[in-house]
Amino acid sequence: DSCDLMVAILDGPQVDDGTAWEIGHFFQQRKRVLGIRTDIRNAGELKASRINLMIEFSCLSISSSIRELYSELEGLLA
Repeated sequence: DSCDLMVAILDGPQVDDGTAWEIGHFFQQRKRVLGIRTDIRNAGELKASRINLMIEFSCLSISSSIRELYSELEGLLA
């Protein structure tokens, strides 16, 4: 609760239940969540979905690499 920003690791065939709960908890508090998904498998309701829509729209961005995540973090913290 004392954090203002969270980085959520979203790899796997579906988002971990605990991670999904934490994302929802942060989103409810209007706090910022950045996701990272390096897994190439789709994990959403549609064939084109990379991830569950509820998780996707709760994150400010979902990066595909550490470099991309670093760039997102740098932009938020600058």
